[in-house]
Amino acid sequence: MTLNEAVAARINGLLKERGLTQSEFEKKSGISHERMQRLLLYKNKHISFRTARDLACGFNISMAEFFRDPLFDAENLK
Repeated sequence: MTLNEAVAARINGLLKERGLTQSEFEKKSGISHERMQRLLLYKNKHISFRTARDLACGFNISMAEFFRDPLFDAENLK
């Protein structure tokens, strides 16, 4: 799994866990629909600090909590 795929999977997992729609989350996090689509469709070459911060803030968690998931374990990433 690539980092982009792991980020998308983490977003989708947190959306489901918290009962949020993509649209609700976009409003809450301040992430534009276009930027969210790029994340969910693996179109970004990297994830910026700003994007990681916005994702974490939108879910009301720290960046460390966002990345504290087996998806991001070294053995799971290419």
